[in-house]
Amino acid sequence: AVDHLYHADGKYNDYRLEVAARTFGVTAVMLLGLLLLPAAKSSPVLAAAGLSWESSVWVHIVLGVMFLLASLGHVVLFFARFIEMGYAKDILPFYAGFDYPQNPIGGTTPSDNWAVPLMSTVFWPSLICLGVFPWLRRRSYELFRYTHYTSVVLVPALLWHATNSWYFILPGMVLWVVDRILRLLGSCEVVRVRSLQALSADTWASIGPGQSPKPETEMVTKVTFTWPGQARVHSPGMYVLVNFPQLALHDWHPFSLSCAPSDACATLHVKSMGEGTFTGRLHELARNSPSCGSVIMNVQGPYGMKASLAETQRALLIAGGIGITPMCSALRCAVQQGKAGQHGRLRRLRIVWIVRSAAQADLLAEELLEGTQDLPFELDISIFCSRLLSEEAAATSRLGRVHPGKPDFTVLLAEEASGEPPLLVRACGPDQMMAACAAAAEEAPHGFVEFEPWSFVL
Repeated sequence: AVDHLYHADGKYNDYRLEVAARTFGVTAVMLLGLLLLPAAKSSPVLAAAGLSWESSVWVHIVLGVMFLLASLGHVVLFFARFIEMGYAKDILPFYAGFDYPQNPIGGTTPSDNWAVPLMSTVFWPSLICLGVFPWLRRRSYELFRYTHYTSVVLVPALLWHATNSWYFILPGMVLWVVDRILRLLGSCEVVRVRSLQALSADTWASIGPGQSPKPETEMVTKVTFTWPGQARVHSPGMYVLVNFPQLALHDWHPFSLSCAPSDACATLHVKSMGEGTFTGRLHELARNSPSCGSVIMNVQGPYGMKASLAETQRALLIAGGIGITPMCSALRCAVQQGKAGQHGRLRRLRIVWIVRSAAQADLLAEELLEGTQDLPFELDISIFCSRLLSEEAAATSRLGRVHPGKPDFTVLLAEEASGEPPLLVRACGPDQMMAACAAAAEEAPHGFVEFEPWSFVL
């Protein structure tokens, strides 16, 4: 066993179960140290690697699963070792009568190592909070968010339990603490809500395979605000975490900015996910608040990696539903750069927006059309309605003609990639649409398409 470098007599190496258990323990500590590195949203490790926090979440998840598995192996093997010695109760949490003899190993003198019962007490709740609840985050984000703070107890307990774990854990822990302090300071910035608008559009919702769509009202809340953080918005497609104490004192939710970095006011377009949800209550607040002077809003961010359309000749932005918000930000940024002669190499920009009705396309028409006349590059905004079945049923919106059905992404990419490669493709929308876009990009000749999802899932 290599975990106790301070025990030069090698007393932990005489029993095979002991060696295996401690090897699993060292592996778990190493994995914990690694998974903490991408945990900080402003981690310099990610910045040095040219990665955003959003694109690296999967690394944190994979390392987290490996850490829990290694920890469980450590616990199970030590349980077997305790049984072998006749001290099976030593695995129990809050067990004050810890017996495991260490001086010498295999002897009969009980240990006074209180850190082992402490770790048992912390580990079992952590296994549930960190091993089960994260898989429920899409259904209950707040449950996932608050129980994830179990790590604030787990990490210090582990530092006491494994005295040599500090050189694995300390770097990532320091980065995380500094990041949390910066986020706290950012959330203290003064945010002024300029307007809350309750928008709505009649759409059609699918209720199941082979069944006719039913009418549904799409409700979107437009939030316009000013804050010092707008000066830190360096790229389109960034997002912020927002808190409205009137709705939920401690709840923070991520939303993409729909404004350009150089806009004087920041904007969010938030889709209501139903009555009783955070987004539903926000829409209710906008509908019932004639004056937003009393509305308190806190903001953390902005977050997201650096992105620019000026470095490519042709760009294709694909959005599904409310996924139009980062594309609106990108379009407004490109338009403003074009007016200022800073559009770089950009020659053609196409936006494809898939909606459920022509009325839904009008929700962001004002933001998408502002300043789009006399641009130094070609702009094409294509609207598709997934609920229209034929050309005869085609409709119109403020953005132009609404095409029936969904686009064929393979054909779409082939059309747009006819110029100088690579074609820059960014997509944001439902999982099914994102998978179809990714598959179409994979089918394109190597080097012709540069695809990146702009959807983030927390």
